[in-house]
Amino acid sequence: AAAGSAPSAALFFCTYDFLKKQANVREDSQWAPLVHMSAAACGEIAACTVRVPTENIKQKMQAGLYKTTMSTVQGVRAQGGFYNGYMSTLAREVPFVFIQFPIYER
Repeated sequence: AAAGSAPSAALFFCTYDFLKKQANVREDSQWAPLVHMSAAACGEIAACTVRVPTENIKQKMQAGLYKTTMSTVQGVRAQGGFYNGYMSTLAREVPFVFIQFPIYER
């Protein structure tokens, strides 16, 4: 879990910060909340490219479906891939950051 958590968070915040700066909108602008929402959504899309595969492996190992990490990786790949659940994860995470980051940036 830790192997995916730090890279996922780093990817989120790098994407978020980069896009926020690219928008070049003053913090007191009426558009600032929209910029924060958009940048956070893009950050989640990027972060989930790391988070979802590590979560799939972690969950299968926690459920006791495989004995080793390598057998888990092989099993996940054989059962449809590492990105099963990617869209449903985004469906959960994006609305959350739409609310969280405009409030966080205030």
